[in-house]
Amino acid sequence: TMPKLANIWVAGILVALFVLLKNLVSFHARLQFARKAESNIYFADNITSPFVYGVLKPRVYIPSAMADMPLDSIIRHEQTHIRRGDHIVKPLALAVAVLHWFNPLVWLAFRLMCRDMEMSCDEAVIKNSTDKKEYSLRLLNCAVEKHTSPARAVLFGETDAENRIKNVLSYRKPAKIVSLLLIAVVAISATACVVEEKVTEKIPSKIPPTFYEQLAKLNSTEDVQY
Repeated sequence: TMPKLANIWVAGILVALFVLLKNLVSFHARLQFARKAESNIYFADNITSPFVYGVLKPRVYIPSAMADMPLDSIIRHEQTHIRRGDHIVKPLALAVAVLHWFNPLVWLAFRLMCRDMEMSCDEAVIKNSTDKKEYSLRLLNCAVEKHTSPARAVLFGETDAENRIKNVLSYRKPAKIVSLLLIAVVAISATACVVEEKVTEKIPSKIPPTFYEQLAKLNSTEDVQY
């Protein structure tokens, strides 16, 4: 049974890699005529949403249709991805998902990780006094239509615009009291660990002798009579 399961597992990996590479080559061809705007910012005609592409030399690609729009917040969002190394973490996590292609929980975890990455970058942008409503409109303009290929949407699209907009509009800067409470919880937990260690040290390391050990000791003396 195990060799058959192993063959099925390898076959699933090969199919997943073939689909991903096929979409990657097709997508890469659409970026050949992208125009450089500045630094690592490029405008492309055949895309519908901004994204970061590349591992060693990541670039920010923006649809040409958005060239006349204010792009400061969008660029900050994508540059935050690069600064945090999301363009490296995402492919590594995808590789793990491909190895565990048979486990739906791994794919769910990967999807949730991608969503959290986007929301975290959104929060980093609006934290710097960016108008929430204006930024929400930018997200709405960048919303990606549902792709026929899940791989393309997962790899390159800014998906889940609805939940991201809700998160932006409901975002509040963490209060200082919350940080203080978290510090207090950590301090209490560390203190508890120290106390537990000290209590453990008070437990005698030498176990009292058993009945048989005492009997053996008595047998070793010459003045014992039976």
